[in-house]
Amino acid sequence: MIVQLDDVQFVGNDIAIHLIEIGFCDARYADAIAFVSALKKRLRRYIDNPLAASDARGDFHERAAWWRLALDRSAELCRWPAIVLMEAQRVSSPSDGRP
Repeated sequence: MIVQLDDVQFVGNDIAIHLIEIGFCDARYADAIAFVSALKKRLRRYIDNPLAASDARGDFHERAAWWRLALDRSAELCRWPAIVLMEAQRVSSPSDGRP
């Protein structure tokens, strides 16, 4: 499938983003086989639908930029990235219903 997409960097970005989300977010897979199955489905969707691939490329750029900022911020604070991200989520979406 990677050969069909003819964009190794795109596939690498997809894998990297999803591995980061496993490590630092709530993304979970039962095992490596489930992760690879999900990757295969995404790649198949990108092959079958070039618009989905184009959208994913744009999304990856935004997500990578967000992760760079989050990791830079955690390095500044000398704190584990997951804690910094949880604090950022509480600030951006308060639980008391205020906008």
